[in-house]
Amino acid sequence: MLIQIIPENENLFTHTDNAEFDPETIKEKGIVLLAYIYRDSDFKQQAKVLNDLSKTMKNIIQIFLLEEDDVHRNPDFDISGSPTFMLFYNGEEKGRLLGKADTKALTDFISNHLLEMI
Repeated sequence: MLIQIIPENENLFTHTDNAEFDPETIKEKGIVLLAYIYRDSDFKQQAKVLNDLSKTMKNIIQIFLLEEDDVHRNPDFDISGSPTFMLFYNGEEKGRLLGKADTKALTDFISNHLLEMI
């Protein structure tokens, strides 16, 4: 189940797509950040970072949280750790950030890659 992080909403998990995640989805969305965060003691903090990021970049990027099943069904993502943040532009991976990140680190990561895209 893919979870989209919606900036207008305080609750991270309000909009879900019950269908299986289709990697083709990211080709249609422009700039996309896919995140995989294992549900451990750091999950809530990292999910809050994504929620905060979605508010500051709501007109620039769409953010999706991959569930464990999505990762197993899509080995092409080559996710071997958590958290993993992958930035896509028109379906092509442009960058990857591994490990815990705060809002500033993710914003800088995205901004640096956006500058390369234009």
